[in-house]
Amino acid sequence: MKLADWLKSNDLSPEEFGAKIENCENDDQRKVAAKRVRRYCLPRENAESRIPRTDTMARIVEATAGAVTANDFYGIETQPEAERSAA
Repeated sequence: MKLADWLKSNDLSPEEFGAKIENCENDDQRKVAAKRVRRYCLPRENAESRIPRTDTMARIVEATAGAVTANDFYGIETQPEAERSAA
């Protein structure tokens, strides 16, 4: 599931989610975290799009209870087992 879709289905803003996955101690840190989350939600074709670092990715997976994974950012399609065996 894409992060943007997860945020929408859970009625969370980038600001709320950013504060949840980052240790924000003040408003400036919350603004930076929200900007990062917004960039994570952009389509990969967008020049402003970003893929989270490994440590941030782990926090995203944990915060979304596994609904959003690293593959959701990379868009790697997996083949069903039957198709792999036939290839």
